[in-house]
Amino acid sequence: MTSTNQQPHQPLPASVAAVWGAFLLEGMLIERPVHERIDRIVETWQQGFIELMIEACQCLDPLWNEVRHHWQQPEKFDGVFEYEVVAPLGRFLGNHLLQHRSLPSLDHQQGAIAELVDIFFSCAPAPEATATN
Repeated sequence: MTSTNQQPHQPLPASVAAVWGAFLLEGMLIERPVHERIDRIVETWQQGFIELMIEACQCLDPLWNEVRHHWQQPEKFDGVFEYEVVAPLGRFLGNHLLQHRSLPSLDHQQGAIAELVDIFFSCAPAPEATATN
């Protein structure tokens, strides 16, 4: 497929990529009866799935701010960050929405982010400890 648009190439905006990625994953992996949770979340939200994803993705910048110093260090850690932090953060948002009919406050989100990140990186073996003895 070729584009007839002659404008210079612009990278996909991160905000769009996040929403598209979520939809792509949802489309690939979610089927009924698992899909029932999505239905309950969207019904509880009442503003549409795109709006929910845009609002939920607002926690990604605070998450990045919490972990970026770890990415800058040469330390190694066990686990997959997305499975052990990002997905549980999503479950936290969804559970809160279902229980309280709203997403958690930014302060509540920040507390959950800090806890998940601390747990993830505290489980990492110290590079010095694995190199000695």
